[in-house]
Amino acid sequence: MYDEQITVDHIIPRSIGGHNHPLNYYLMWGPLNSHFKGWWKAEKVAYIGAKVVKTAREYTEWFRDKAKLLLDPYDFITSGKFQSPGQR
Repeated sequence: MYDEQITVDHIIPRSIGGHNHPLNYYLMWGPLNSHFKGWWKAEKVAYIGAKVVKTAREYTEWFRDKAKLLLDPYDFITSGKFQSPGQR
């Protein structure tokens, strides 16, 4: 295996809610990473390991919940607090 064949894989694919964060990264051989693509396959879970996947999944859920708590008070559009420039 050559260095240029090492890629960074998103354990939880971004296409299904994974984030760009080290807890969601896994160094993987490039052709294997291409094989898995953005799909969530049992084969990928078996390759990476259940414990690593569990950590990435827990982080993804924590981040989603934390972002919702942080953003909800500032959601001016759905809260009715948003005013377009012509309404100010």
